[in-house]
Amino acid sequence: MSSSPDPVPLLIRKLLTGSPVTPWEWRHVKGVAAERTVVGVLLAVLGTLCGCRVWWGPALSPPAALALWFAREMPRWKQVLEAEHSLQAL
Repeated sequence: MSSSPDPVPLLIRKLLTGSPVTPWEWRHVKGVAAERTVVGVLLAVLGTLCGCRVWWGPALSPPAALALWFAREMPRWKQVLEAEHSLQAL
């Protein structure tokens, strides 16, 4: 698996310019990442527990994975975008 040369995916760049992330979330990225980690873990646990009894339990796995992925990637994206912004300011 090869990694792309751009650490921030094009889709995320487009979304961030459209601002699905609020300015408060962007300023407090570590806290938001921690909150998304907790939500992702809770969704994964709930999906696992409910998957044994109800049909919709496994449907919680994709939102859990997405929350955990955003929690992992968002701080890195912020670092890269801020570095690019500071280079453009020079």
